[in-house]
Amino acid sequence: MKLQTRITLQTSTPTPAPTTTPSSSTSTQTNTLSEDQKVLVATIAAEATVTAQGNPVSSAGRQAIANVALNRVGVCEWSQYKTVAEICQYTGFDGYGNENFQDCMTYLNARDGSNATYEAIIWDVMSAYNNDITQGCQLYYTPAAMVPAGSSPDWNFDVLTEVTIPGVDVYYEGRFYRYN
Repeated sequence: MKLQTRITLQTSTPTPAPTTTPSSSTSTQTNTLSEDQKVLVATIAAEATVTAQGNPVSSAGRQAIANVALNRVGVCEWSQYKTVAEICQYTGFDGYGNENFQDCMTYLNARDGSNATYEAIIWDVMSAYNNDITQGCQLYYTPAAMVPAGSSPDWNFDVLTEVTIPGVDVYYEGRFYRYN
């Protein structure tokens, strides 16, 4: 049996956001994101909108992935990359540049608050700039997305510490690691 996942992004007027998120319906927000921030948002949108099960990725999951990208800038094996856009492009973020990435960039470049999914992702990613919920993690992988499913990357786990992030499904949304 072949499993098909269909992603439907809301493009009509969104349901009012909870009071904990900012309103995204004003046109003044169109230019509030830098190019680096747009690249990070679009990368997260392409990489972490739905799980392998077809369920939405949690807010915590998206923020944690954004934290990983931000935590890589200019350090360790990523020292040659000075911007988060370079991190997204060159350090293993599979969503960078794909069709979903391009769709999100198109939205961000003409942002009008009409896409509730992208607006939620923007909120999660921007939250990562002020709150590192990963405690400094620079690596993550999603077991369900590995080939074969459930396998792990070829990392030296002896030099890593896994950080469990509340609200993140470790199999479908990611396992997060920082250096010892």
